[in-house]
Amino acid sequence: MRVRVSKSLNPRVIAIAVTATMMVPAVGYSARNASSSRKTKPTVSKPATPSVPVAEPGTSEGTASAAAAEAAQVPNVVSYSAAEKVVTVPPADAVAPAGNVTVVQPDGGGQCRAPFPFTKKYTRMQRVLERRLRAAGLGRYLDKKQLGVALVDLSVQGRAFYAGINDNDMMYAASLPKIAILVSVIKAVNEGKLEWTHEYEERLSNMIRASSNSDASWGAEVAGLEGIESTMRDPDYCFYDDKNGGLWVGRQYGPRGGTNRDPLQNLSHAATARQTARFYTMLDEGLLVSKHWSFRMLGLMSPPAHHHKFVGGLEGTPGVTFLARKSGSWRHWHSDSALIQHHGRRYVAVGISETSKGEKLMQQLIKVLDDIVMDGDYRPRRDNRQASLP
Repeated sequence: MRVRVSKSLNPRVIAIAVTATMMVPAVGYSARNASSSRKTKPTVSKPATPSVPVAEPGTSEGTASAAAAEAAQVPNVVSYSAAEKVVTVPPADAVAPAGNVTVVQPDGGGQCRAPFPFTKKYTRMQRVLERRLRAAGLGRYLDKKQLGVALVDLSVQGRAFYAGINDNDMMYAASLPKIAILVSVIKAVNEGKLEWTHEYEERLSNMIRASSNSDASWGAEVAGLEGIESTMRDPDYCFYDDKNGGLWVGRQYGPRGGTNRDPLQNLSHAATARQTARFYTMLDEGLLVSKHWSFRMLGLMSPPAHHHKFVGGLEGTPGVTFLARKSGSWRHWHSDSALIQHHGRRYVAVGISETSKGEKLMQQLIKVLDDIVMDGDYRPRRDNRQASLP
């Protein structure tokens, strides 16, 4: 049986009725029915002081530089296929037909039935991304594989335009992979393995918004490192595979606990830009665990407590709201990821870098990515008109 996602059940719409209780600013926005028009100029939301103010950096890796990432070629740029635009949710015991999702073989044998594989890129958008990033002086970081980028334009309802560079290169990402802990704990709760309490809500929110390492270590212990790996390899998500890697948490964010390092590069906290972008896209569509829990996770991931990187880059830009965000920093590794609403446009942005200038680089990167989506000159004319609706 195949169930097509109903527009009326989209978390963007559901949020309208419950935003006040969840304290998620502007989640009630949708690409076509945003509550604000182009004439209004809301500002980036200012979060309250986090209840657990902690530093963001992760723990020492003690491994070789992540710049030695897998040298696999970026997939050929081809037109975005209709298969990747259809959102389907097959039953847990079913094998989705190849016409609906790109079927791959993750480690463990099962067929991947997750939507939004993003194995192909929208040609015109890809060209714009490469041209704009190089014009901004970021070409040297891309050529040296010191920067991985992914961009998903969700401004047109029912469409997802994807582009990325070095987006399959797995890199050390510090605190960014805490999103893997988040979904793993929520999945265990949904399956009845854990009991949801106020402690869970507070700890998981602190882990994401304030990047609390102690709460992340708690979450990793509760879910278990093997449990996190199982969730990342789950055919319903496919956030990790043995070809390109993906999202990975292989140790707690502290000195205690065991290890379960990434089999590709022996990393403990790592990610690829593509898999991170898939996480946010599925979250926005209500496809992580369930519609209910996807919406709850949006509430746990916003507003951001740290105003740096992407948030700092768009600080003061009228009409910008971070609906969900997770960044990471440790030594010369800097990363950021977010689901962003800018007036009538909605998009996912991901940047993972290995350079001491990463903080400044992330601020520069998000300005370029935001301009690309707001201009939208890669969209078909009819889709571009729809994306411009207030």
